[in-house]
Amino acid sequence: MARYIERSLSGPLEPCLATYEDGLAALDRDARAEFNRGFLELGAELQDRILARAELGLPSSSTSDVAEFFELLRTHVIEGMFGDPRHGGNAGLVGWRLIGYSGPRLSVVADDQQLDTPSDPEIKSIDDIEFFVQARHRSR
Repeated sequence: MARYIERSLSGPLEPCLATYEDGLAALDRDARAEFNRGFLELGAELQDRILARAELGLPSSSTSDVAEFFELLRTHVIEGMFGDPRHGGNAGLVGWRLIGYSGPRLSVVADDQQLDTPSDPEIKSIDDIEFFVQARHRSR
């Protein structure tokens, strides 16, 4: 997810960069106020405690809205986990394997829409489907 977020913040999510900078600084201030250490210096349990408060929007030592940052970060993590790998996330198609999604298709037959039916075992990204690859080359 980090690769997806980093890539996106220098591209389409660039307007969110200041929110990330403020939110990360706020998490660090909260960690220093409560534990006398920076957020990255804390163990996972203490980091989770600070993140749980941010998620709930509970008061913190910071002046910024860490709940807003947490929700933005959460949204981008989900995008990175389950989006098409061509955008920098979902490495090894792990997110799609987790939910049983076989990737975009040009057509969907009735059998593919049945519940409890195993999906196509071959998972493909947009970059693996010739139609989309050719369309991208034609548009350049």
